[in-house]
Amino acid sequence: MGKGSGIDSVNAWLRDVGMQVSEEDAMKVLQAVKLHSLKNKKMLSHAEFRDVARATLGRTQQAAE
Repeated sequence: MGKGSGIDSVNAWLRDVGMQVSEEDAMKVLQAVKLHSLKNKKMLSHAEFRDVARATLGRTQQAAE
């Protein structure tokens, strides 16, 4: 997951980490993922993606782990 990722990838990864969000929230996560990837100059792991998604949405929603 990185700067070139699209909304379909974000939705798939959100499902993978056990999060269900609205399309609007998915777009917020997409923008945060792109910024994080550009800032750190690397792709995100699933754990990093989950952390970015939770921080972006202001949630403590637990993933199915």
